[in-house]
Formats: sequence, structure tokens, C-alpha cells
Amino acid sequence: MALSVGAAQRDFVLHMTSERRVILSKMIDHGFNEESLPPIFGGQYKSIEFVEWQSCRKDFERERSDAT
Repeated sequence: MALSVGAAQRDFVLHMTSERRVILSKMIDHGFNEESLPPIFGGQYKSIEFVEWQSCRKDFERERSDAT
């Protein structure tokens, strides 16, 4: 797996565990935050939030372009 990463290999870290608390702790150590990680990694981010944001943003952009 690490070999397929190529040039980014030096920045590649592999942790072997299935415990979400451990994964979350390790990810936080690498600069991630709980709000940006999905629940499978112990985080709080849910993709539906992105879909909702994307829909609101699309509406905003449409209204903005209609106003000009």
C-alpha cells in the first residue's frame, strides 16, 4: 500500500487498529480534528452535512448570478 503512494510516501502513516478512540487520537496527533473526520474514524463529520452545504451554496450562487 505504501509503495503505491509514490512521492507522498514519506508523508504516509499506516496505523493498524479498529478502535475508533485510538484512530481519532492518532489522527488528531497528525493535525486532523474531530469535526472533519467521519464517525468510522471516531469523528463527528457526516457527509450529509456537505450535501446540505453544497445545496445551500448552489442556491446562493444561483441567486447571486440572477441579481447581476
